Amino acid sequence: MPRLLGSDASWEQWGGPTRDFRVNPIPEMESLKRPSTVWQRSLGLGHSAIVANADHGFTTHLDDNHDVLTKWRIADGRIAWESRRRVTYHSPTKAYDGPHTTPVLSRNQVLTVNNDALVRSFDIETGRERWKVDLKQTCGTTLPQSGYASSPLIWQNLLIVPTLGIPQPSETERFAPNLANSVKTVVPGAVALDLLTGDEVWRTDTFRSSHSSPVLIEVNDQPVIVFHGMFELLGIDPRQGNVLFRQLLRKSAADNVSFTPIWDPSRQQILISHGYCNFGTQAIRLQNTEGGWSTNVAWTNRRMRLVHTNAVMFDEVLLGASESITAGIDVRDGTTLFRQRGFGEGNFLAVGSEVLLISESGELIAGKPGRDGIELLWRMRVFKDQPAWTVPTLVGDRLLLRNVSQLKQLRFQFVP
Repeated sequence: MPRLLGSDASWEQWGGPTRDFRVNPIPEMESLKRPSTVWQRSLGLGHSAIVANADHGFTTHLDDNHDVLTKWRIADGRIAWESRRRVTYHSPTKAYDGPHTTPVLSRNQVLTVNNDALVRSFDIETGRERWKVDLKQTCGTTLPQSGYASSPLIWQNLLIVPTLGIPQPSETERFAPNLANSVKTVVPGAVALDLLTGDEVWRTDTFRSSHSSPVLIEVNDQPVIVFHGMFELLGIDPRQGNVLFRQLLRKSAADNVSFTPIWDPSRQQILISHGYCNFGTQAIRLQNTEGGWSTNVAWTNRRMRLVHTNAVMFDEVLLGASESITAGIDVRDGTTLFRQRGFGEGNFLAVGSEVLLISESGELIAGKPGRDGIELLWRMRVFKDQPAWTVPTLVGDRLLLRNVSQLKQLRFQFVP
């Protein structure tokens, strides 16, 4: 059986070890050589990314009208166990159906959020369900057209999830006057659940959360959970759930706010992108002083508008792809450094000083990014017929990929 390099490697949450779609290569991989396919198998509908420890991978998909959480062996793709649950919600648009959230691993647990906002905990060895919490019942969550899509975040002994809360009337008057008369129930913007029991530990003030997944940052030794909401960017103290800062982004709700924020610690700024409004990509600068928290828009670049794709940061360059154009932005001032065709729209994975892109059309592309563009290293077809909308996962020397019908494992070639 092929040896799995980097046995201590893992990819336990959305966005990888540091939740920013970046991973350091193992010593055996000095450069991203063209990989070869180890195994592949069919997979049901969905866009959930893959999480993994050294031995097993996990993802969710839709099969025979059931949501399925699957655990398989990384070495050969053999299924260890599956948990199946009859679907209670379907998106009216077939392309958006199936689970969107990515599971998260925590010691002996794997935790998921279903398309219908049901949070569940499973024993990682046996697949036995430990507890479940229905956000619709406990928090008043109202599902959007495509269902629940934000991937959960773990902080210490807490599982933190947005609730898709609808703002209270005073907020809608400020952010979305057209919604003010439709608000009937005030619900929290996010909640924290005890990892062992599922009991609610805290809930935030109300804010309208989105498809975007929260991220953890640290400012002057203060942990902060950042939410890219429908109308605003928020910072939440994970210890009690209180709001630290709120920055207004827009006054009308974009239908798909799904970009995962990127933290730029050198400049103390949060990088975000808006797909369906005129603001494009922005940097929100933070300050935490004795006088309290303050935020301001450091810069705006209207030419990069990312919708269902991610971005990665290399040194002082933010890299993203949308509408068949790959762009690089200087994170210091928002200047466009380059706009490059030929890579297609897709999701990035930063591996050391190199980058992988899985395009919507199913091409896997490796490149060397710089301030003048991306130097192409190689490209290869890995999927066809069905779109590939899911971020790659790298564990050791194994690359785990999926589209809406197939799951594949590739192994990178290297010189010992």
